Amino acid sequence: MTEMELYLAEVKNIVRRNVENSTPQLISAEIEKYRRARNVSKKVSDQVRAAIKSEVAKLEAGFLIERVHVSEEEIIRKYEATESSISASVRETVNRAMRAGKTDAEIQVVLAGELKVAARHVGTIQNTTRAALSRVTTLDETVKSDSPFFRYAGRRYAARPFCKEHLDRVFHLMEINAMSNGQGLYPVIIYCGGYNCGHRWVGVSLDTARSERPEWFDERGIIKTNFQEK
Repeated sequence: MTEMELYLAEVKNIVRRNVENSTPQLISAEIEKYRRARNVSKKVSDQVRAAIKSEVAKLEAGFLIERVHVSEEEIIRKYEATESSISASVRETVNRAMRAGKTDAEIQVVLAGELKVAARHVGTIQNTTRAALSRVTTLDETVKSDSPFFRYAGRRYAARPFCKEHLDRVFHLMEINAMSNGQGLYPVIIYCGGYNCGHRWVGVSLDTARSERPEWFDERGIIKTNFQEK
């Protein structure tokens, strides 16, 4: 293989790996590190970047749409798994009380408290699941539009650090898919700030994105591909 072919193959691997891992911010640095390690000329590097520009855009768009289109079945499975875990916890509480020789009256007191907590947890999961399913329907078409930019919108009050940090700001979808809400609910484009979150991602036009996130655009106003410095 020629120098160009070898370099092209490795650049594609770097891009694909980081897109799949939702780490677009690492692409440029990894490509430059590889270029220097292999002593590849800037001329060859520039030619390779130009050659794979459209391919990278297609790879990125396809992956992002796949990530966003979370199926209803998957979200419902998460809900059912959590509900099942809560039920198991209640049963274990009763078993422990019985093994400890608690009277029926004492078990009822313990169980009442456990059920109260369980009901609260189930309500939280129900609300979160309902909101997630609603966002899937809304986002499915939005992600397929020409603009991959979203504003974190909703109620002005934000208690969680994630919501405070992102509220009313515009982000590229790739950035959103690399985010963590700190509650283990992914992807953030669907679950926003986590359990019972009242915020949402709202698609914005390219004109709005150019105004608020100019670093994402080149001098012609075209969105930069992620393997380039933004």
